Amino acid sequence: MVRVRHTVFGARSVRFAGAMLVIALFSATSAIPAAAQCMVAGNSTYCGTGAGAGATGDNDSAFGFTALTSGDSGGNNTATGAAALFSNTTGSNNTATGSGALVANTTGSANTATGQNALFNTTGNDNTATGERALISDTTGVANTTIGASSLGANTTGGGNIAVGFDAGENLTTGDNNIDIGNGGVAAESDTIRIGTDGTQSATYIAGIATTAKIKKGCEVVVETTGLLGCVKSSVRYKRDIQDMGNASDKLMKLRPVTFRYKTDPTGTQQYGLIAEEVEQVYPELVIDDAQGKADTVAYQMLPAMLLNEVQKVARENKREADQIRTITAQAERKDARIAALQKQIASQQGQIDTLEKKDAQIDALVERVNALEGQARWSVPQRLAAVGDDSAPRPR
Repeated sequence: MVRVRHTVFGARSVRFAGAMLVIALFSATSAIPAAAQCMVAGNSTYCGTGAGAGATGDNDSAFGFTALTSGDSGGNNTATGAAALFSNTTGSNNTATGSGALVANTTGSANTATGQNALFNTTGNDNTATGERALISDTTGVANTTIGASSLGANTTGGGNIAVGFDAGENLTTGDNNIDIGNGGVAAESDTIRIGTDGTQSATYIAGIATTAKIKKGCEVVVETTGLLGCVKSSVRYKRDIQDMGNASDKLMKLRPVTFRYKTDPTGTQQYGLIAEEVEQVYPELVIDDAQGKADTVAYQMLPAMLLNEVQKVARENKREADQIRTITAQAERKDARIAALQKQIASQQGQIDTLEKKDAQIDALVERVNALEGQARWSVPQRLAAVGDDSAPRPR
């Protein structure tokens, strides 16, 4: 489909160039002899039928049928090829090499076109087109650089674009500051880099990355299935609906970590990770699908935050339990202190009891002695009374 579009587009351009050549031929044959030779005018040189017709600019060079033939006054232009810089009037410092190169340029300056019908420019400046039909539709676009047949073929007013490769940037129309290398680009997009084509390139190797150890701080780069690269952003400036994760990470324990080896790895290196289809059953939002909608990989960059949430929950639970243990320990220590105080009090009371018991024993001994004395007294009094009446009665000892 792309080929057909370019064939039609190229045919239209060729018809336009042909019409311009017919007009140029008619004008040239009516004013310049058919056997015209090279002509030098001041610092300018013109070679070819109709070349440099009416030109008054300085330091111009025109080589080819009707090259630079519209009364150029800009100067410092070089046209090589039939109808090259055919329409130029006041544009300067242009270089056109190839049949129809810069054929429509009028006032544009500092353009370089190399290739048949390259850079059908009118007023744009600072463009460089290398390749057949490169920048063929450009009108007022500026500072475009393209290398490759039909590259930037649909660009009209876009500026600052770079395209490398056959049909590179072929879909760009009005966008600015794009870089398309081996990629057709997207109409009207701007500030985008596209390298390679889906379905054509299947692997990417970039030197100087794996061996770099100079990065102190950097963001994590992720890639979508479309090939879009981006940095994982964490600033609140990029986020909405922010809330605590809460129990959203509770199901992490349902995931099954596995070891495995990639089928395409000839070294058979053991890897560690998850199975996307299994993760999809638990956390479908963590699974990235391929172009066919099948589970393809896991957004591993999401897992650390979820794991952190679980660690914090465990830490909070541990703290709660530690606080409970401290409370229980403090209560136990207070009880132990009370028990120790009671034990001390009991020991003191036991000492008092022992003292009292000793005193009781002394009292008992005294009581017995008193009782004995009382008994002696009770016995001795009647005896003494009797002895008063009978001196021969024995006396108690």
